[in-house]
Amino acid sequence: MEEQDIYRLFLQIKNIILNKPISQDLKTNTKELENLQQAIDYLSNCIVESNQFLTNLAAGNLDAQTPSRHNFLSGSLKELHSGLKHLTWQANQVANGDYKQRVGFLGEFSSAFNKMIEQLEERENKLRSRTTALMQSMDLMVSIMDSLQEWIIVTEKSSGDIIYVNQAARVLFDDIDNDIKENTNRDGILAQIIKYSSIGDDNVNFEFDYEYNKKIFHCKSFLIQWNDTIAYVHFITDITSEVGKKEQLENMAFKDELTGLFNRRYCLKILYSMLAKKESFSIGMIDMDGLKPVNDNLGHLEGDEYIKFIGREIVTLARDTDVICRIGGDEFIAILPKCKDGILESKLNQLNEILENSDKEYDMSISYGVVYIDEETKLSVEEILEKADEKMYKFKNLRKKERQS
Repeated sequence: MEEQDIYRLFLQIKNIILNKPISQDLKTNTKELENLQQAIDYLSNCIVESNQFLTNLAAGNLDAQTPSRHNFLSGSLKELHSGLKHLTWQANQVANGDYKQRVGFLGEFSSAFNKMIEQLEERENKLRSRTTALMQSMDLMVSIMDSLQEWIIVTEKSSGDIIYVNQAARVLFDDIDNDIKENTNRDGILAQIIKYSSIGDDNVNFEFDYEYNKKIFHCKSFLIQWNDTIAYVHFITDITSEVGKKEQLENMAFKDELTGLFNRRYCLKILYSMLAKKESFSIGMIDMDGLKPVNDNLGHLEGDEYIKFIGREIVTLARDTDVICRIGGDEFIAILPKCKDGILESKLNQLNEILENSDKEYDMSISYGVVYIDEETKLSVEEILEKADEKMYKFKNLRKKERQS
């Protein structure tokens, strides 16, 4: 055997070890060398085939072609392949609830796998017990909700479909099934419920007006697991009377009893709000002239009529967005949002012309001071009122001097 053939055989064995292709380019042609070459070829084919099979196993491809029966080197791999196939079958059995499966051929993995099966069986048994208890609790909860006077509706989160209505709600809707078919409630209460619950929060509180019967409702919605679906439980309460009482109390708190106009408390509230929002507005401090002589000479009833007359006339000249307040005995404030400088003075001057042409047996007029506030003002509410008050007194003093001259 030539030295170069020995070197080529050495390279072939090295390529087999490195998992590289081998080349048959020997120079000498003898029986011994041919047999040796065949042995090396067989070894190379077995190793290549085994490596390919092992690569498929490592990738989880258990359906790959197995090595040929002549490949005695891959015997252990074939046994591993068979074991993994069986393990896959066992895992599917466990997934379908067969917890009797056990693995005994993979050492520590077998112990961990068998322990996992035991834990899964234990957890499923606990889950079944909890599910049974939950179903019993659900039945109890439904019984309790049916006995409540509060209206309760349960809707599926994803679709908004109704899955439960308690007895009180059925009475409220006058046979809810028929109403839904006619879209009465879906356009009314149910539409409002679905609208607010679609916000996505677990808990939602809101109030809404139901035009169908002119009522106001309060709804608390809670996201829960209802049997096998995610649902909202809506607790609905008719608060029409409560809202009416609240509005009545607010009117009492913010309205002047004599004129029906807003009072000083509401005036300050509006001013603070408008300054916080950086809104522009004109404000007029208005003082009635001659109220004291009317009270002294004609009585307080006539004085009250004078006050109410002034209030009505101011409102007549105001827009719907304007705020007119009586802040004291003979003092009024007019707040005109987004009103250009000079407009309020013109309106109040027009009011004086109306008062001067009145057929009352006594003279009527007002003194006023107007301040225009833009979006960039740095004045406080107190400073604005003080500034308007100063202008009003200048106006009043100037009028007195004109009348005396």
